[in-house]
Amino acid sequence: MAWLALVPLLVALHGATGLQAARLGYVAGAVSATGVLYWTSLVVVQYGGVPLVAGVLIMLALCLAFAIFPLLFGWAVGRLVERFGTLGLLGAPFLWVTTELLRAHTFFEFPWCLLGYSQLPFLPVIQIASVTAVYGVSFLLVGFSALVAIAIVELRLRRVATLAAAALEVYAREDRLRQEIRALHVQIDEAKRARQVAEIADTDYFQTLQRKARQLRERI
Repeated sequence: MAWLALVPLLVALHGATGLQAARLGYVAGAVSATGVLYWTSLVVVQYGGVPLVAGVLIMLALCLAFAIFPLLFGWAVGRLVERFGTLGLLGAPFLWVTTELLRAHTFFEFPWCLLGYSQLPFLPVIQIASVTAVYGVSFLLVGFSALVAIAIVELRLRRVATLAAAALEVYAREDRLRQEIRALHVQIDEAKRARQVAEIADTDYFQTLQRKARQLRERI
């Protein structure tokens, strides 16, 4: 699951900019932190002697504080996508590792529960950690998520382009059909007019008028 953990967020960040991208990152960070840091409420209740409700509130406050780093991640990815398009998602692993370093070495100093730790049972994957520490493993995971997200976004864009082309084709056909119908109406009106004139010309009254007109011309 860790290999695909960031795919929904990265897909959502495509097309999101500024505050919207930051908001997406913050919400995703708060939700994921709740699942990762739930145990902190038990720690403060058992060893801090605080009531359970207070422990839960402390845990939620910690989750909301930790979401600041995914917020920065979401904002930065949104800026990259805004500038470079879909390929901007390739910057996600660099930005994610940067936020993990900030979390581990700034005022939080909380290096636990980093994404790369999820691969501890898979020895072939974590061999890179001998050179890059856990951050290299996180880089691999986010990089894979970014590639999957790019594939999904490109597929979605192709579908949108196909639907747009189909819609334009349908509109063009409808326009041609309307023009053909108008031309047909003109032809029908002309044929109807010619038939009506022929019917009038064939009447006895019209024939009489024609004879009288000829006689008048002859007298003149």
